[in-house]
Order: sequence, then structure tokens, then C-alpha cells
Amino acid sequence: MTSLHMGQLRGACVICAAVCILYVTRAYVHHCSDAEDSVPATLATAGTLWVELDGDVRHRGIYFLPPESTVADLLLRADAAGIERLDRRHRDAFLNDGGRIVVTRTEDMELRMACGVMSNAKRYVLDLPIDVNTASVAELMLVPGIGKYTAGKIARFRERCGGVNRLDELKSIPAIGAKKFDIIRKNFCVGVGQSK
Repeated sequence: MTSLHMGQLRGACVICAAVCILYVTRAYVHHCSDAEDSVPATLATAGTLWVELDGDVRHRGIYFLPPESTVADLLLRADAAGIERLDRRHRDAFLNDGGRIVVTRTEDMELRMACGVMSNAKRYVLDLPIDVNTASVAELMLVPGIGKYTAGKIARFRERCGGVNRLDELKSIPAIGAKKFDIIRKNFCVGVGQSK
């Protein structure tokens, strides 16, 4: 390379480095300016509940809570206004690992809540087992060792048998032998709320 090309290469590297520094600085300043509005992140530990909060609340997202936490604990952590107006039996309900709570408000600002399950893709990313009966072919393919062919076989097996009742039933699928089953079983559950 000529010295002209080397100079251009160095200049391009300096520009790229400067842009990266500006981007990181901007993201950091933006994050710090919203610090008073954000919920502090905590590291999840063994036994921690992972619960998604969505809907008409200020701080939506996935929360890591101690075992035996209630809906009220989650809403307090999320700084949701009007918790006292929520029906006591809903407030005192225990949360399920991998659950999803959607909060809505009525015209008189009364809280309403619907309980569900976090999507299988989110569950997988959080190292929670995905429900073999509700996972789409694409979600099944997230699991290492399961490609499009095996995911399709699982989906057809589900449809033909009316769902999977026990994970061991997956061994009867020709694409899943005992060895593969032992590798993938930790990534699945039958129904919600079951752990690995």
C-alpha cells in the first residue's frame, strides 16, 4: 500500500473510533438522565422469579423477584399507582415463574389485571423451559439440536396426538432419539409453571 492509502486507512479508523466514542457517550448520558425514572436492575440468582409486566404501568419489562412474591410486590417494584384499588385477592396472589401480568386502568383509574405466560422466545432467552405444546415451529428451532425438520415433526406429533402430556412422549418421534432427548429435555416443559 502506498503512504496515501495508509493515511486514508488511519483517518478512517480515527473517524470510526470517534463515532463509537460519541455513540457510547450519548447512550450513557441518555441512560443517566433517565436514572430517576428507571427501576434498578438486579442480578437474578437461583430461586428468583422471572415475571413480565406489561400494559398501563410506568415501568414495563421483565422483573426478577424473590420466591413467594405477590402481584402487589411486583406492582410496588414497578412503581404502579393505584395498587390499593386492586382487588385484595389479586393483590395477594402469588406470582409464577415465567408469568406475564398485563395491567389496564378503567376510566376511574381502577387497576385491572390479566395473568398469562411470557412468550416462549422470552422464556428461552431467560433460560426458562418453553412449553412444548404452545411453542411455534420457529420457537422450537431456538433450542440447540432442533432444526426445521425436527421442529416440524414435533408440531405434527402435537397435532396428531392432541398435545404432549409428558416430555418422554417426544422420544417416540423418529427425529428424536434417546441421546437427543437427553440433550433437549431441559429446554422444555409441558404446561406453564413447571421448571427445568
